[in-house]
Amino acid sequence: MNYIVEAEKKTPVSLEANVIVVGGGPAGLAASVAAARNGAKTVLIERYGYLGGMITAGLCPTFMGVDRRIIRGIFSEILDRLYAEKAASKESFFTQFDPEILKFISQDLAIKAGVKLLLHSWVVDAITSGSKIDGVIIENKSGRQAVLGKIIIDASGDGDVAVKAGASFNMGGTPEQTLTMLFRVGGVDMDVLNKLRKENPEFANKPHPPSPPNPMFYRVPNKMVEDARKKGELHLSHETIQVIALPLPGIVLVNAGHIIGMGTNVDDLIRGEIQSREQAVSVVKFLRKNVHGFESSFILDTPIGIGVRESRRIVGEYILVKNDIIQGKRFSDVIAQNKMPIDIHGPGDKHTWIPLEEAYDIPYRCLLPKNIDNLLIAGRCISVDHETEASIRSIPCCFATGQAAGTAAALSIRNSISPKNLKVEILQKALTEQGTILSKK
Repeated sequence: MNYIVEAEKKTPVSLEANVIVVGGGPAGLAASVAAARNGAKTVLIERYGYLGGMITAGLCPTFMGVDRRIIRGIFSEILDRLYAEKAASKESFFTQFDPEILKFISQDLAIKAGVKLLLHSWVVDAITSGSKIDGVIIENKSGRQAVLGKIIIDASGDGDVAVKAGASFNMGGTPEQTLTMLFRVGGVDMDVLNKLRKENPEFANKPHPPSPPNPMFYRVPNKMVEDARKKGELHLSHETIQVIALPLPGIVLVNAGHIIGMGTNVDDLIRGEIQSREQAVSVVKFLRKNVHGFESSFILDTPIGIGVRESRRIVGEYILVKNDIIQGKRFSDVIAQNKMPIDIHGPGDKHTWIPLEEAYDIPYRCLLPKNIDNLLIAGRCISVDHETEASIRSIPCCFATGQAAGTAAALSIRNSISPKNLKVEILQKALTEQGTILSKK
């Protein structure tokens, strides 16, 4: 490989804060709001022009695993705000919502909490000294800048900041999780589609336990998909096309494509973007021709980027593993609970779905990377194994780990200690006062 040597640069410091949160998805949003509400001067850095991450930019407007007996806090606030705007479906295990309204709610929550938003900004490096991270280098339309902070929270999904700071990580597993591009389709005659499902039960989506039957979910029969693939009329790598009605007239979400690749490999991402849009066009043509209700349908929009289910998992002070969550293990340093099944989308039609008998604890140590004193992690890149990641990556759980990380950061600032030296009892008390649930009901 050839290299060039860059000239030495003086990078201006554009901001200094108590807490820097990287990534404005569910985990980062919750982390920044929690940190600011608990008195910390907080900056939230997000590469896109709005918040929400995969649930807005990625067009994934379905909360999976909704259960307010297990996860409340900031996630519960979001749900209540959506219902106040009449922008969500009836609350259930799968709850659909309008991503455009969520963009507004997300920024409103952050701004009212006092969070400084740095949108359109990409973190390109970490500033480190010994076992500390002093801040991050960002690039945006205003140039290259440094943002300095006392505590950093990596909610980037891929663990980008932690890795740049020298944290260890694991990747992958069996079966390998695929990339998927969800997209929205407009112009659907829902009355006709509902009549089709009523008269042809094979168009009803068969729910995985513990999720109950959902009247907003549809599934194209596998035989129809298989026949169209054999005729060359449908370009898909597998035989599942799922349609989800959204709380908007005539608009549905389509979940169809699977792409093998890694979300930290740019070649995989480029290939995934190209193939996924080819698949989307193919799927809509197929639906128009073969499924009643779609005759006048059209692609309303595709996401700003392909969806990544799993990439790096940062190695923390404890690695939560499959046996822990299947057994519903309890931990003295619990900071959140979860009961989302293990949901692994493998290549083709390989799908692993393992329901859990009871909720399990997520220990605070899973948010603390080894060897870095003032860094916290939140969201799908926390310290877990491959199977557990397929449960903790759910949106409600990302809100929960984000809220815990943000609260821990603010309390650490208040007490002038590192997050690793924060007494977990103090954190648990603060989280309970914020409405989170840390014990079985």
